Amino acid sequence: MTIRITLISSFLLFTTIQAVAAPGQTDARPAEMTNQLGMVFVLVPAGGGSLEPFYLSKAEVTLGQFRRFRPTHGNGTTKWGRRLEHPDLPVTSVSPTDAAAFCTWLGEQDGGAYRLPTESEWEHAGRAGSRQRYYFGSDNLQLRHYAWYDDNASGLGVRKEDKGPRLVGQKLPNDWGLFDMLGNVAEWCTDQGGRAVRCGGHWASRADQCTCSRREVGTPGTSDLHGGFRVVMVRPPVDDDHGQVRWSRIGQRLVVPLFEKAKAKAAVADGARVAVIPLASGDQGTTELGLVLAAGIEVAVLDLGPYRLVDRRTLDRVLAEKDLAFADMSDMSRANAAIKALAADVLIVGDLADAGRSLQTDVRMVKVADAEVVAATGLSLQKDRELQSLTRIVQRPRQSQNTSGELPPLSLGYHVFGQRYLADGGFEEVIVREGSTLRSGDQYRINVQANSDCYLYTITYDSLGDVYPLFPHPQINMSNYIRGGVEYLIPGEHDPWFTLDDNVGTETLFLIASYEPLKDLEQLIKRMIEAGKGGQEVKQRIAHLQASQDSMAAGRYRVSGERGTVLRRPKARFKLSNGRPVQQVMAIVEGKSRVVQAISFKHVR
Repeated sequence: MTIRITLISSFLLFTTIQAVAAPGQTDARPAEMTNQLGMVFVLVPAGGGSLEPFYLSKAEVTLGQFRRFRPTHGNGTTKWGRRLEHPDLPVTSVSPTDAAAFCTWLGEQDGGAYRLPTESEWEHAGRAGSRQRYYFGSDNLQLRHYAWYDDNASGLGVRKEDKGPRLVGQKLPNDWGLFDMLGNVAEWCTDQGGRAVRCGGHWASRADQCTCSRREVGTPGTSDLHGGFRVVMVRPPVDDDHGQVRWSRIGQRLVVPLFEKAKAKAAVADGARVAVIPLASGDQGTTELGLVLAAGIEVAVLDLGPYRLVDRRTLDRVLAEKDLAFADMSDMSRANAAIKALAADVLIVGDLADAGRSLQTDVRMVKVADAEVVAATGLSLQKDRELQSLTRIVQRPRQSQNTSGELPPLSLGYHVFGQRYLADGGFEEVIVREGSTLRSGDQYRINVQANSDCYLYTITYDSLGDVYPLFPHPQINMSNYIRGGVEYLIPGEHDPWFTLDDNVGTETLFLIASYEPLKDLEQLIKRMIEAGKGGQEVKQRIAHLQASQDSMAAGRYRVSGERGTVLRRPKARFKLSNGRPVQQVMAIVEGKSRVVQAISFKHVR
């Protein structure tokens, strides 16, 4: 099995389950579940108007969790000057509208469904089967062990710098494992009429106000330092490896109104062939976010009805043939030739615009036959951390020649990704940097992006002084002519990986970009061999690497017990002397290619 390294930033969702029965329950559902944000949910027995057991968050939503939704949100400052900025404090200064928006956003992240509890559900969960004033009994003196309230959080005996809400989960829970159901912050719920109410009292409430029956009626815009919330998990998260659930849900919100408008005009028929173009960010080009949104739109189109999609590989091939980028497809005069080649009936294109705390998404459906925009829609995306991590430009509009008729200077960016087989049957992902250490049997790929269309070559000097032209290669199913502004994996997405043999030492990879094809690669390598003679500089370089510490950044994840197919390097046809000053070798190549990059790493057993 070949392990794919995804080019876009993505998050992994882990759903943690503690498989024991909830108090008083005989069903097989786990007593606790944990979602992508690390929020723990407790299975509450049926009651409080709910005919079935339901999951309620074990603690109040924290500021850190809420900031995943709104990164700039602040709890505020108490009148005594205490800033409420610790991420494990309950979130405050939120209205019931804010809390409901968080629930909607949370479901978009992991495919689950969330909402605020009803007033009766909250009281049922808070009492945990008790019918006394408090869930632990009726003794006011015991409240300090279970709640933050006036006596221990805001009264005369509390220092000014300590007054206010406290970190969640510091007091004893009730019998069903729920923390801070009394005091700390009053929690938003909905009553039978759909009105917003706050339950349970807060850090400035008296002891007689911190009861499960305590409630305050609010308004949709009410927010202050006394109020927060916890949430009900209506549907558990979907098992989702790369966040596709979020993007497909956003895709649905765009696609459904788009097709409804188009169908009302009879502009799209069942069986229509649809081409989805990744969304562009103005004149800058296409970002990672534009790519993942396009993927979500494609999923939503397939879910919606009997339509056929133009696959991404065909789209890439046609645009390359027509010398167009994704961003160019918004201009129908330029895109016309590509659209005909795609044989699409309708085109879905769109733009992303920065609107401060959000990104505005505008999507249009174009009927190819008459180049008419038949439907348009849009939505605003809150700038959370995942979204902000996807703003890197991965493809720019086609670059033209400058006024003198010369091509722009070449630049080449790259990353080397590795994978290592572990004894327990999993894989370890590594990012290879200058001076990193790789082991025999490790596999790697190279992620490259040039600023302009060019020819790309990859050559390695191994630990024995052998020269290997790694790319182009007959076993790699891709051309070495690459397009500017586009990221490429070498070997390709569906090709096997490079692997390291048993020869240890120091190895150097050279990435060569050239406007002209290198017609005599063998002659170039011979010249590089000559440039590498006289090895004192390289001996010092190798000694430095051997003494250095392993500087790989590694993040573990389990993928499969199967080992990926590997691409063995071809038999060496040329030999290098033991010395090979890298800078001298690079100078030989640069005269032909305009740009070359090199990275050396330590190869051990």
